[in-house]
Amino acid sequence: MNRLEREMRATLDDSEEQLLLSWEKWLAGIFDNLPGKVRAEQIAAYTLPSSGELGKLLTNHIHGMFTYGQAHGAVETQKIIDKYEQKLAEEDSLNVLNNFESMWVQPKEALAVLNAKELILAGDVEAQVTTQIKQILVDMLMGTPRKDIEAKIQQLLQSNRNRASLITTTETTYAYNRGRLNFFNQSPSVDYVQFSAIMDKRTSDQCRTRHGLIMALDDPRLEYNTPPLHGHCRSILTPVLSKYQKIDEDKLDWSNVAALPKGWKTA
Repeated sequence: MNRLEREMRATLDDSEEQLLLSWEKWLAGIFDNLPGKVRAEQIAAYTLPSSGELGKLLTNHIHGMFTYGQAHGAVETQKIIDKYEQKLAEEDSLNVLNNFESMWVQPKEALAVLNAKELILAGDVEAQVTTQIKQILVDMLMGTPRKDIEAKIQQLLQSNRNRASLITTTETTYAYNRGRLNFFNQSPSVDYVQFSAIMDKRTSDQCRTRHGLIMALDDPRLEYNTPPLHGHCRSILTPVLSKYQKIDEDKLDWSNVAALPKGWKTA
């Protein structure tokens, strides 16, 4: 991994960490403020004290990830051009990366689709948490010992933290890659993309078997091979410029890739 790639990964990691900290604060605020005593009518009427907050957190996050994807894709594309035309050094590309925030106008249609997706997801999470809280209130009403209530709260907090981690990484990859594709599709230079996985002992079969493979931007199969391809997926699509880079015919063969998890959709 070169310096530019390390900076890009670090940007994503920092953004995910900030979202997870905000998500943890949101969860803690809900579970820490349960009533000491409860009446039956309170259970039926219960609503989350910060309803809608998670939706705001997720939509703000994916806006940033989409923009990062656009900018990082632009820097990588320019770096390839510079390599072959010998105009700029890597340091120049890094300067572009560090000052990209004022470079992009986010397409309203793409962001509207992402917003809708995240709000539905946030609604599902909030509904599940509401159900969990109501069950705790029922347990309290039935006289369940406090120590058992506390144990259940900690168990639910941990399961929600695990789900938050899964959603954060997966949705980051989703928005980031669609930002990249948005730039590649607008670029007059990019005509192919290459699948790039983080190759280690945790790499999935889906990503391992696709790593290094190349596909034309107008290939209809791209829709089904754009990361994330599974939960916690961190793979990305990188630009390929056939004007400068030779296309290896073997890398165009996607016939032996592992099937996606059952029910998984990338679109």
